[in-house]
Amino acid sequence: MSKTYFNEAEVIRTVMDFNHSEGGSENAFNIAYGIDKNFLFGCGVSIASVLLSNPSGHFVFHVFTDYFSDDDRQKFDDLAAQYKTHISVYLIDCEKLKSLPSTKNWTYAIYFRFIIFDYFASRLDRILYLDADIVCQNSVDELLSLEFAGGLVLSLLKVRRRGGRRGPKPYVVLGLRTAISTRAFYLLTYVRGSRRRLLFRQ
Repeated sequence: MSKTYFNEAEVIRTVMDFNHSEGGSENAFNIAYGIDKNFLFGCGVSIASVLLSNPSGHFVFHVFTDYFSDDDRQKFDDLAAQYKTHISVYLIDCEKLKSLPSTKNWTYAIYFRFIIFDYFASRLDRILYLDADIVCQNSVDELLSLEFAGGLVLSLLKVRRRGGRRGPKPYVVLGLRTAISTRAFYLLTYVRGSRRRLLFRQ
């Protein structure tokens, strides 16, 4: 059984389920988002893009956020009903996360992905994490057939370009990743003990 790093009862306040799917969740493709209130609209757009590009797909979307209004409830329920899909929203208590290092561009919401992988480590074999600013324009079927050893994270590697030239260092795109299990959580332990050395490189 996978080790967990967060106390679920302390971190997740409540789970809201908007399930209009015509099938069960056993064979669904699970996709997760970790966002604050500024990206709720973008998250809805991203979910819609996945569904529009994969009309025959069977998905369960997991949205982790620290803010969700009554209006947001209605909009996400309408979205799930329109596309006959399943959206679960997890309301997070992020007070402890606010004590971790952050920058102007990277708020405490950057740590939501650690909670996501920790939460699902013992629940799912595989989950795709997307940032809310990612729009899907094609089928995601190929991701279902990817095979990799347990405990690994697959992520998109992008090469920096400056003035049309390749930059000196490639970097990992944080917004797209597929995970099985989660040995990557040792990173969070490192972050907590190394505030000044945090570079947000994963």
